Amino acid sequence: MLNNMLETGCKIMGKCRVCSSNEIYIFMELGNMPNSFHLMSSVSEEVYTQDMRLSYCAECGFVFFAEPMPSEELYGNYNWPTSYYPALHLKWLCKKIMCEHLSSKDDFIVEIGSNDGYFLKMFYDEGYHNLLGVEPAKDCSDIANSNGIHTINSYYDNTVAEIIKSNYAEPRAIICRHVIEHVWDIEKFVTSICSIITKDSIFVVEIPSFEVISEKGDFTSLWEQHVNYFCLETISRVFNRCGLFVEEHHIISFSCGSLLLFVKLNEQKNNIVNRNDLAQCFRKKARGNIDTLNSYLGSIKDNGGSIAAYGAGSKGSCLLNISGAYRHIDYIVDDNPKKIGLFLPGSKIPILSSEALYKENKPDYCIISPLNNKENEVGILDKHKKYTELGGKFIELFPKDFRNSLFIENT
Repeated sequence: MLNNMLETGCKIMGKCRVCSSNEIYIFMELGNMPNSFHLMSSVSEEVYTQDMRLSYCAECGFVFFAEPMPSEELYGNYNWPTSYYPALHLKWLCKKIMCEHLSSKDDFIVEIGSNDGYFLKMFYDEGYHNLLGVEPAKDCSDIANSNGIHTINSYYDNTVAEIIKSNYAEPRAIICRHVIEHVWDIEKFVTSICSIITKDSIFVVEIPSFEVISEKGDFTSLWEQHVNYFCLETISRVFNRCGLFVEEHHIISFSCGSLLLFVKLNEQKNNIVNRNDLAQCFRKKARGNIDTLNSYLGSIKDNGGSIAAYGAGSKGSCLLNISGAYRHIDYIVDDNPKKIGLFLPGSKIPILSSEALYKENKPDYCIISPLNNKENEVGILDKHKKYTELGGKFIELFPKDFRNSLFIENT
């Protein structure tokens, strides 16, 4: 696999999902990428791959995969409950919605992409029982329903919107966390939201912030499931066209930097500027980070050192495949027993138990694959501090802060 992130400047057919311009250009070639969730049972197993090319709109600056991987390849075996790695800001967000946007315990709350019902359960525990989740992953929706959070097992679309309008009250809060970055037809999705929103509703949206990703050149945030990379200006452009207004926004640390939006039905328009700067900034910094990573790991190997990686999740897989750093990695360690004995797609690196960190031939270094919460990465360091006591060294990516550009640090 060769992932050299070429600058092609090649114009391609198609329209921007945000502004409908046909000035669409390729600016990064990621190479043949597999479904990062598809762990291989053997190195000879055939895995679907696709040439993934990151594009941008020369008019508004929107960055996206114009030719994404087919949905049936991505979501056929999806089981990633939110409760495994809960976001630490959710208690704060729940309280903010209750205090500022709800008026009664009878208010109807809808969450689109509700996963296993973890967030809605917070409202339930506060006495809000008029709740509805919409979740396409059956395993996750089954967990939610078994825990008393009524959940429709479906993608959200106009059909589900009609079910809500016909069978439920008007929602006072519509929550959509880390969903829109997966949606191919953004305007159709937002329009279906508009069919259930009222002037008294709040639409709470959370998405990865491409502005933060660009600031630090975080290529680990590229993922085949994320077909859209929004900044405030590009997402606001879509909302404004659909009669929605971003009333309040925040940058939070979750998912290495996310954009949290509070959106209302309002004819008022946000002040929009084009963000053509972000794609070029991201490309330059991402290339620098990839070169730094490979140079650093390469020098360890040249000096006879051994290197493992911690975490056989999608971010770890994408990190190694996009950067080509898998060439320096001897094996992956993971705490999930279901992954042991399998192989990462693309790189074909074997997955071992994290107990390998303590064996006689333990690796000299272990690079921690980025997680959505920096606190979870710190938790890994604490959980496996015996490894460092035995002389091993962890390598963190972006170790200081979710907006920090420092790349590598030994712990």
